[in-house]
Amino acid sequence: MMVNNLAGVTLAAVVQAISTVILGSVLGLAIIWKVGLIGIACTPVVISTGYIRLVCHLKFQCASNTSF
Repeated sequence: MMVNNLAGVTLAAVVQAISTVILGSVLGLAIIWKVGLIGIACTPVVISTGYIRLVCHLKFQCASNTSF
């Protein structure tokens, strides 16, 4: 059941996000290395806020489904 949810648009979005982070980090380090290091240092903060948003959204969706 979990594999079916990863098919299509969701899998494409995950692959695109990961490749964007990797390519952006490499280009940032190659072109302006100081700015690239700052971008890499901020990456865990951005990823953790995205995860927190996802968890909050899922909790809200479960609460909404149970009340309606």
